[in-house]
Amino acid sequence: MQNIINILQEVPCSTKASTRDKCLAIQSLSHKYIETQMCAALKLSQATYFNFKKSNKIGRTVYDEKKNTLTPLIEEIFRNSNGIFGAPKICAILRSRGYTVSPKYVSDIMHENEWFSCRGNARQQYYNQKRKNILKRQFTVSKPNEVWVGDVTYFTVDGRTLFLCAILDLYSRKIIAYRISSKNSTQLTKRTFKEAFEYRNNPKELMFHSDQGSNYTSMTYQKYLKECGVTQSFSKPGTPYDNSVIESFFKNLKNERLYIMNPQTEKEYRREIDWYMDFYNTRRPHETLQYGTPNAVEARYFNAFNNPETGDESDT
Repeated sequence: MQNIINILQEVPCSTKASTRDKCLAIQSLSHKYIETQMCAALKLSQATYFNFKKSNKIGRTVYDEKKNTLTPLIEEIFRNSNGIFGAPKICAILRSRGYTVSPKYVSDIMHENEWFSCRGNARQQYYNQKRKNILKRQFTVSKPNEVWVGDVTYFTVDGRTLFLCAILDLYSRKIIAYRISSKNSTQLTKRTFKEAFEYRNNPKELMFHSDQGSNYTSMTYQKYLKECGVTQSFSKPGTPYDNSVIESFFKNLKNERLYIMNPQTEKEYRREIDWYMDFYNTRRPHETLQYGTPNAVEARYFNAFNNPETGDESDT
């Protein structure tokens, strides 16, 4: 009786489960309990269970034999095509050789062995090679205008979505340019960068990092940055941590101002953005900057750079 109780407490189904579920549950615990006792506990005929066990074993053996035969053939065809052929083409070749298979069966084996046709992701691989992550989360840099990061966020005001594009200097964490638009477009990101570039007197040897949004990967935008002599770096798709500094800024902007003030009109929204940008650059202590402000850190750097005898820029 105690064994029956123990079995019922441990089996992953009840006496009301389907016959198949009962049989699978008994198989899963056959190493621990006597199978006939488990049949009794689950109110399942012993004959039913042992017939299931026999047929399942035979079916599994046939499946394994077929898989063991076809797997090396699938690999051979895949390798000989230089990774071009996918499941449909390989299936067709196998059928021409007299094997009865389906594209789904071939696809399952290919996925299990990580044999993926280059056709499926060739375009993405091509662009990934062109859109390299040069920054690689190296968010600490040695001087202003060495690396800028940019991104676009949005906020809904009076039923309208407004997009905010901002550019931040990694050295000082200063927001050096920002623009607001009703459209998340290449024009928005280009105008923001142009404003930053002119404000910083066209710096040399500059890297700009962003995500792979269409407004940053467009030919117009990339051509413009190239003309400016700027090296472009991109986050890996779906990886916000690659641009976490600007992501963190946007989060703070919303938590510390927009959600609290809850602007009701575009005019109010623009006023709050202007207020926060000034507050952030001039008055908000930044932990990464040893609780200095972005403007203070930059002033200290340029003072040390222009007057090396008065200070050591490494102190910043």
